[in-house]
Parts: sequence; C-alpha cells; structure tokens
Amino acid sequence: MKMSLYVSVFCCATSYAIMAQAVCTPAPDCASLGYKMTAADCTGQITVKCPTDTSKVFCKVKAKEEVETAAILYGDGTVTKQLLSNKTPIGIVFDEINHLAMALTDVKKDGTAGTEGIYWLSYYYDIPSLENCSNSEIPLGTNLTPISCGADGKDNTNKILACGSSCGNTPAATTANNYQPTSCVKDFCKKSNWFLPSLRDLQNIYLQKTQINASLALLSGYGATAIKDSWYYWSSTEYSNMIAWSFRMSDGFRSPNDKSTSSYYVRPVIYYSEANSVAELPILYGDGTTSKEILTDKTPIGIVFDEDNRLAVALTDVKKDGTAGSETVYWSNNYHDIPSLENCTDDSIADSISIPVTCGTDGRSNTDKILACGSGCGGTPAATAVNSYQPAGCTQNFCKKTKWFLPSLRDLQNIYQLKKQLDATLSLLNNFETTNIGTKYYWSSTEYGDTYAWTFLMDGIRNLDDKVTQSYVRPVIAY
Repeated sequence: MKMSLYVSVFCCATSYAIMAQAVCTPAPDCASLGYKMTAADCTGQITVKCPTDTSKVFCKVKAKEEVETAAILYGDGTVTKQLLSNKTPIGIVFDEINHLAMALTDVKKDGTAGTEGIYWLSYYYDIPSLENCSNSEIPLGTNLTPISCGADGKDNTNKILACGSSCGNTPAATTANNYQPTSCVKDFCKKSNWFLPSLRDLQNIYLQKTQINASLALLSGYGATAIKDSWYYWSSTEYSNMIAWSFRMSDGFRSPNDKSTSSYYVRPVIYYSEANSVAELPILYGDGTTSKEILTDKTPIGIVFDEDNRLAVALTDVKKDGTAGSETVYWSNNYHDIPSLENCTDDSIADSISIPVTCGTDGRSNTDKILACGSGCGGTPAATAVNSYQPAGCTQNFCKKTKWFLPSLRDLQNIYQLKKQLDATLSLLNNFETTNIGTKYYWSSTEYGDTYAWTFLMDGIRNLDDKVTQSYVRPVIAY
C-alpha cells in the first residue's frame, strides 16, 4: 500500500518498530506547506500535489515577462526549440500534429521575402474541385471554433495552381509556391513545396501568435519579421467564385473577401517530416556518443537527464529478469538494513520536492552496496533487475550488464522534472523498445531503514514504502 510521508510518519497506529519512535504530531495542512493552488491555476505547468489533499497543488507560474517560444524549423529539416548556431532557420512550427511551419517572413509578388499586397485571383472564377466554404460551414467574425472545411492548405494550393491560365491568374497561391528561403538545403523546402495556408492554418497561427512572434523576434538576424496585425492575410480556403477567406491577425477575425482585393498579405506554409525532428534532450547511443539528432547509423540506449553528472535513463522499464518491459518488483525480499548504506529519514529528506535531495544521492554506490548484501538480505530484486539489464544496442563495455544501476531518489526527481521532455524524446524513438515514464511509482536506491526505502511517484511526490511493496524500476547509466 502506498503511503505519503505524512501519513506514514505522523500516524502512531502502526506496528512497525521504526514508526514506534515517531513523535505524534498533527499533519501540517496543505496551505502551510505551500500547496495553495488548484489544478486549473497550473495548467501547462509542472504540478505537485499536496500529499494529504490532492486537490491542493503547487506550481511555478511563469512570470508575465517569461514568454514561451514556438519550435524552429531549420533548412535541413530539423525541428527544435533551441537556437542552433550550426544550422539556419527557415520557419516556425505552428501545428506539430500536422507537421506544419510558417515562413519567417511574408512574401512579395515575385516570391521573394517582403511585405506586399497581393490579389487572390485576377478575376472571378470558381476553382474546379476546390471545396466552397460558406459562412454556414465557417462562422464569420471572431468566432474561433474549429475549422474543418477547406482545411488542407497544400491540397487547396495545388487545385488553385492547376486551374492555371483558365483562372486568368492566381497571384496569392503562385507567390507562396514560388518562395524558397536562401538557407533551404533539402528538397522539402524548395520552390513548389511552400503553399498558401488554409483558413484553419491561419487560425492556428493566430492562436499561437505570442509564442510565434517571440521566436520570430529571436530570429530577426535571419530576416524574420513579426506577423502583421494591421491587415488581413489570404487563405487558400475558397468561399465562392468571387470570394475567398481571409484572416485578420489583430483580433482573429474571419472574413470572406473579394478575390480581386489587392491589399492582403501572404505568408507561406511548409510541411516538414517528423523524422527530421531533433530530440528535446540528448540521446545516449550504444557507442557512448550523445546527440539531440536522430542518428540513423547508431542505436539509442538511453536519454540524458543529468549532464552535470553524466547520467542517462534507459529507454524502458525492466522486468524481474532484467529484460525490457514494465513489471513491478520488491525492493528486497525481507527486512534488512543494508550495511554501510546511508539511512535517509524524513529528517534528511523532506516530503516537498521544492527542497533538494542531498542524502543517498549516488545511485551507483547505493546499488553496489545493496547488491553486496546479496543473500544476506534475502534477495534484492529491484537492484538485481537493473544491474542485469543490457540494451540490444550496447556496443561498448560502459553499458553492458552490471553497469546499469537503480537510480537514487535525487535521480528520480531529476527525471521527473524533465518528464515532459523525456516522454517527447521517447516518442521520437518509438521504432525502438521504449516505455514512457507516465505516472508510476519507481523504486530508488535510497534507503530509509531496515523496513522502508524511498520511491518516487511520477506525479511529483517523494514517498516511503515498505521494502516488500512492489513498484517499477528504471535503470540508469553513467556515460
């Protein structure tokens, strides 16, 4: 049974000898511990739940001046939120699900970077096979409901261009399709691959305008310009033979306008491949190298979570026999105080993760001491499982059996602090055997005493558990 620290330490009605010595005091209330918010107050932030009332939480709310940035698309197809000095940016990601990025700048009639008013068509024509989207499918004004009509900008643009001379002239679509940033080094971003965004694309850009403009400001040295608030942008979504949809970036106003209006802007959009993405955290490969790039000639074996101490966590949990997979195990088969292993009580490890862990922090040393106890401790399943692990991609001695260890409580907390980035990086490696961190309890190698060891709940809670309780294990390696 899982017990929060306050429940296990402050409760006097227990038969365990270690608890018999505890001084019975009322559990502190959540507010006094700093848990004064609700989940709604912390949307999008790392949230820590109060152990005695999980409806009360704590999070670090971003200051108003801290503006999140959008991911950057580079000319070689890589995507990351980092500003990479060895690559040149060509766009800003605004739709990760559909892998869409917008150009760093508006374009002029000749397809070069710059701002210039452009017609949608030179005269009135209903584009063959292009879906007509009236205000019955798309409400007018600032009603930002989801858009499903005429939503594929690439398909729309292809149909507009296919009309060719039959339509007289197609300046907006042609302009976007002729764009090619100077730093494009792969085929995906060359001429004919950029397109006129759909109305849905423009709305998605508007909904992330703050983050996008923050990234564009960082890239001003590359010619990036902010999204214009002052007027409308053309979409590739058609209304009728005379009218196409436009979008005003100042307030999110959807508007059907005469196709011959010549004062609206064009911002090209591009599709990028997910395979070209850069991981959010460094990947550890089986030859000992680390990189945020997905390297096709190497096999990943872990993800770096502590660069200072050169530690990486395995791509997967492990089972009792040390093979990849999720299976709960005991910390030890019976109660025993591991010789020379530091006991870390609630005096040395506070329940709140806002206070750093300084006791029992060396997972390698802890694991070695646990294993040395061996049969004298009646068996040490958690430490033995991780120490028996060896990933298939390991080609050097540093990552073979006996090199992996049970993380310390500090290691698990560091993993938790990077859980979002870890799970995002794991998702990029789904061609390999991986399991997400999730919200599971994991055993640490940090001991409390003869009866208890520390676990970490990946919802953000340090926890004490009976050593014969079953929790998951995730190996860690020093590289």
